Amino acid sequence: MINKTFLPSRRDFLKTAGIVLPAMGMGSITFPACSPERKTSSDELFGYFQDPAPEARPFFRWWWNGNQVEKEEIAREIRLMKNAGAGGIEINPIAMPQQIEDSPRNGLAWLSDAWCEMVRYAVEEAGKNNMVVDLIVGTGWPFGGEFLDPDETIRGLTFELHEVQGAGEKSLTLREPEENEEIYKIYLIPAGIKDIEDVIALEERTDAENQLAINVPDNDCQVVVIRIKKGFREVFRGAPGGAGPVLDHFNAGAVSKYLNHMSDALNPYFDGKLGNGLRAMFCDSIELEGANWTTDLPEEFEKRRGYPLPPYLPLLFSEITVDPEFSGVVERARYDYSLTLAELFRERFIEVFNDWCHGQNVLSRYQAYGHPWLYTDLVVGNMIPDIPEGDQWLFNPGWSSSRIDDIRYAIWNKYASSGGHLAQKPIISSEAMTNTSGVFKATLKYMKQAADLNFLAGINHLVLHGFNYSPPEIGFPGWVQYGTYFNENNPWWPYVSNFMDYASRISAILQKCEPVSQVAILGPTPDVWRKNGLDRNPFNTEPWYLHSLWQAFSSQGISVDYINGEVFTGSTFQNKNFGYGKMSYQALVVVNAVSMEMPVARSILQYVETGGRVIFIAGLPTVSPGMDSYREFNELVKSSIEDAIAAGAQVEEPPDESFQGDLDRLALWAGDFLEKYQLKPGFRISRPNGHLMTAQFSHNRHPVVFISNVHQSNTLEAGIVFPENKASFWQWDTETMNRKHLIPEKNGTFQLKLKPLESILIIGDHALAKQREPRPEIRGREWSVDGVWEIECIHKITGENLTKRLDRLVDLSTLPDLQDFSGTVIYRKSFDLEDPDYAELELGSIHDLAEVVINGKTIGVDWYGNKTFSLNGSLIRGNNELEIRVVNTLLNYCISRRNDPGIAYWLDRYREKPEIAPTGLMGPVKFSG
Repeated sequence: MINKTFLPSRRDFLKTAGIVLPAMGMGSITFPACSPERKTSSDELFGYFQDPAPEARPFFRWWWNGNQVEKEEIAREIRLMKNAGAGGIEINPIAMPQQIEDSPRNGLAWLSDAWCEMVRYAVEEAGKNNMVVDLIVGTGWPFGGEFLDPDETIRGLTFELHEVQGAGEKSLTLREPEENEEIYKIYLIPAGIKDIEDVIALEERTDAENQLAINVPDNDCQVVVIRIKKGFREVFRGAPGGAGPVLDHFNAGAVSKYLNHMSDALNPYFDGKLGNGLRAMFCDSIELEGANWTTDLPEEFEKRRGYPLPPYLPLLFSEITVDPEFSGVVERARYDYSLTLAELFRERFIEVFNDWCHGQNVLSRYQAYGHPWLYTDLVVGNMIPDIPEGDQWLFNPGWSSSRIDDIRYAIWNKYASSGGHLAQKPIISSEAMTNTSGVFKATLKYMKQAADLNFLAGINHLVLHGFNYSPPEIGFPGWVQYGTYFNENNPWWPYVSNFMDYASRISAILQKCEPVSQVAILGPTPDVWRKNGLDRNPFNTEPWYLHSLWQAFSSQGISVDYINGEVFTGSTFQNKNFGYGKMSYQALVVVNAVSMEMPVARSILQYVETGGRVIFIAGLPTVSPGMDSYREFNELVKSSIEDAIAAGAQVEEPPDESFQGDLDRLALWAGDFLEKYQLKPGFRISRPNGHLMTAQFSHNRHPVVFISNVHQSNTLEAGIVFPENKASFWQWDTETMNRKHLIPEKNGTFQLKLKPLESILIIGDHALAKQREPRPEIRGREWSVDGVWEIECIHKITGENLTKRLDRLVDLSTLPDLQDFSGTVIYRKSFDLEDPDYAELELGSIHDLAEVVINGKTIGVDWYGNKTFSLNGSLIRGNNELEIRVVNTLLNYCISRRNDPGIAYWLDRYREKPEIAPTGLMGPVKFSG
């Protein structure tokens, strides 16, 4: 039989990705050196931190709703996004929002001359504003269009099942065929089938009334009618000119035709190459429900797997009862089928897309996930494109058992970063702040928490989802497609640059440093494919702890990448580590694997025999997943793993099921794991907590660590100790952009105290004189600002202005005349001081952000909570004027406008009935020091 591995070789992979394969250096250091092309001095790195390049600043996904775009509005919205702090845009043409029934004017046809001119103009305007432009391929998703021939459109198998009892001549009534559907095969299968030879192919003998005559042998049977259906899915949300049937992504010729159709139309507007104006072409998530076939799949399957596919098809997809001893054969065929589709998808779609991008002198940006199937194992899909991309949703917890405040952040992002690390991709992005269940109520605080979870997962660039093309004359809320309401109508829009600047500084550092990981995790993908095929849900959720391990380890100072079998077989083994590309790992953790490809099992044995650490969680692999020489390969897998155990590989029990959702207990389990198997973290953490997470990088062989308290209300304290290192350590303030020299205690511990949602960067640098910075004198004074406040309430949407006097600070949403208020509340107070030498100001509880002005001077913005303002001499002797400008969200106003269809559409999508949210400054307001 012929067996073809499901990944190209390591060298072929890097060649495909446009990477020159370097020599592997496998020293014992924890933090490997940076690559020469990214090596910079600490001062240069600090320069990037202070002034992030456009590529480091968040981009906006820019929905061109209905392609109803005009130049004047294009220019205006680009300026808006630039002034908000964006470094770039992703132009994304799409149909008008579903809740908009009547469009005021006709949109431009996708790829028409007028539309292409608008793209060119947008690129020109973005260039004037020093902004980068990406462009989505197609319109809506997935790829498709009216210009495709029927044979170039999506294909899938459908199955019709008939129970037949008793022997003899039978007649069955088959269902009416649908449009573009034809019978492929009809099979007669005995109940409890024991061998593939018992599958009987029937001739298609249907009459005009779809009656099928069959002769049934001496037992109960099932008849399975397999049909091929093509062109059965339309592009979802396709804009004018780009709607129509979905493309057959397994047809390389059709894929090339589609891509060339787009570049042929646009190239004349960019001097012959898209790269003369665009940074990257973008492929959105792979939403190919029902796509499980292509014209030459049977031939390709037999060529690659060595046996015919058709007789197995009814057993793979329909609910046929098989003999238990035969079920293993069916599972191997299902694995081979999944493997073949994954290979074809990689070769005929991902690589064709990637090569087309390079031929156009643009980068390829690609999301490897989708619904309902994952057409690669995600490691594959994220190693090929220039910019692998994950995603992250607000108000949607996703699949991971380690959930934080209904933010989906874990699986897609972690595989994007893992693939990016393995293939040495300098930019790893995420579609960030996607939001369909909380439009109008997202806060900058919530977005900061979400952004930090992205960075902790290894993402180093955010593409914000999204900014809607919506002319002002449309009125509120305008055209709202998807995503968080990034819009000048949002009360917090004047402060969004605080978030953008913060995210830019973190991205600037991470893009210039090398990732560091100590552990690689190998999940049970072969078992998922054997039992479930390419279905994404079991990949995401089985076992429950698989995609929570990286998070638990990060709370212990261990960084993790997820790999696949072929990456491991392409690795080098040296000094007890294994390495792939520039990544070096201390250990391989194999999770819940029953089956394993034979070369992987042999490589595990080889690695253990060189002194490497391999830990199997929840049992040992005992079989080979595919049909190829399976009896021989089963024995080789089993014997290789047994020999690996004898040579020192370990078996560990999985975390207790009661740990699901308990971040702290899972983090403690990871700490015990670290000690038991003598793994060396990048640094030791005292008092580990599941909400205190870390990500590790290196710069000039010195540590770079991002640490975040991702808890919304708890302050966390911990001590960290770095291994023996000649670097001195500095904390780079992500808001003030100052560098503070950190001095450890005598035992080498750096004591950290992080307020809720606070994050820090610790940077190792060349050894410097360890001089303690003078500490400000703490006088121990405290003064609470009580009494009457004058407030001015300025409604963002209506422009109404209301003034009030408050005897005490209260939640303004409890006041009848302010329940529906959304906008800015200005709190004013005058007071006299004889001794103005206070050092700090705290506001206490605010909803949702606050800017503080003292004596006409802004001293800071608290945009994510619990900020302590340094006064720096802002107070004066005598009379002082304090002004606190508090901004809330649009939620309360929108609740009062439920009769507006454009608003009601989004409120109805909330997971729970939306309720009035707290508003304003609740305090206590205190001066201290």
